[in-house]
Amino acid sequence: MSNIFVSYAREDRHRVEPIVKELERFGWTVFWDREISPGQNWRNEITKALNESHCVVVAWTFASVHPTEHHWVKEEAAMGEKRNILVPFRLDVVDPPLGFQEMQTADLSEWHNDCNHPNFVQCIEAIRAMIFQDSSAQKIQTGISISDKNYIKSDCNHVQSVTKIIEMFDNPATIFEAIHLAEKLPFKPYHRALFEQKKIKYIAGLTDYDRLNWIEEMKGLISFYSDSNSNKGSNRGRSYIDDTDNYWHHFDKKRLKDDFNELCRSESCIKVIFIERNDEALSAKIPKILFTIHCKSCAMHSNMKGDINDDRIRLANISNIKANWTDFTKKIFGITNNFDQIPEEFKKHGLHKQTHFVIQQIFDFNTENFNTYFQLWEQLNPEKPIFLFFFLENKSLPRDLQKNNYLCCYNDQHEHVEGIDLSAFTESYPQYKSNITLNETRQTITFKEAIDNLEFLG
Repeated sequence: MSNIFVSYAREDRHRVEPIVKELERFGWTVFWDREISPGQNWRNEITKALNESHCVVVAWTFASVHPTEHHWVKEEAAMGEKRNILVPFRLDVVDPPLGFQEMQTADLSEWHNDCNHPNFVQCIEAIRAMIFQDSSAQKIQTGISISDKNYIKSDCNHVQSVTKIIEMFDNPATIFEAIHLAEKLPFKPYHRALFEQKKIKYIAGLTDYDRLNWIEEMKGLISFYSDSNSNKGSNRGRSYIDDTDNYWHHFDKKRLKDDFNELCRSESCIKVIFIERNDEALSAKIPKILFTIHCKSCAMHSNMKGDINDDRIRLANISNIKANWTDFTKKIFGITNNFDQIPEEFKKHGLHKQTHFVIQQIFDFNTENFNTYFQLWEQLNPEKPIFLFFFLENKSLPRDLQKNNYLCCYNDQHEHVEGIDLSAFTESYPQYKSNITLNETRQTITFKEAIDNLEFLG
């Protein structure tokens, strides 16, 4: 049984193969090889594979849409559409055949094996949704046994282990399966309602930045029903994800907040925060933590702009930096895509008098090209701060970046939490208590561990 059935014209095999490899990299099994073993009935095997797959992907090209050739591609696509599991994309600039033109079709005509290409990401999200929808509707076992002791064992509604489910949320290919398994957990009423809300939100679609936060929040919710927490008894309260006022944003990270205050005092209105990925420091939440404390407390009217999924800048290609910046500013500010008119438009719409929090991901960082990119932001001449949060991969940020308007959150320099930090927070915010004690034998823990062990009392 395969997760995905790929339909294509034989002439396009070499163009489809890189896509298949990407799908397999996500952990999915793919039926796409037309070579049937000797003795097997070709038509029967194709029909069997189509019926057992949870998603049918079709590649529309000059060859596959030909009105008199490759009729099987249209037939296979029709079977997928009949089961509501069809995900079409085009590799050439062509119209889909009659009967398929009203379906949303991802345009991969300019895709060059880039798994981060927005249209390819759109395909991946659609495929995930189809696999989850179909496997749930048919109640098909996806290779993970709910009765397996490594996943869930229930005894009088007492969950003994959900560790593997939590781990599955870290793999994009198994998130939907993890949701399906988590539905079996004996949630308390308010946790059940929260879980259902988050499930619907994920199926509807998330940006990559929001997905990082969503995963951490979902893992935090489910961890309440893990071995370690179930052993603490059934009276444990709610987690930080139930805190709609985000009081937990005020917890610890003293050095980060002090550095950010120093950054705010710098003369330049363009303020840069580099963030290397670090799950133990909850690095994905840093922009929202600083936004909560420094934006709301100062009555700044702003919101987060940009996301890691669609908004990337590759500094290795200096020739594309200007064009990428032009497209990005048009997207987040809704202004012209004429490069020379951007500063004027920015001022005309009063954007120069507003505070902005902007999120983007940087690849191939180098100081010289980043300086060129930074100068593009400077030409906006804002009167209020523009906080630029740039996410980078681990250990990709030079250690010698020292400017008054730069704040560097290095992966290996995140803060650890001490006992005094826990007690100070719970004294200041009685809405919380900590379920962990730090003493001489255990003096520090990671920020993530401290947050996961906060109990929200409401």
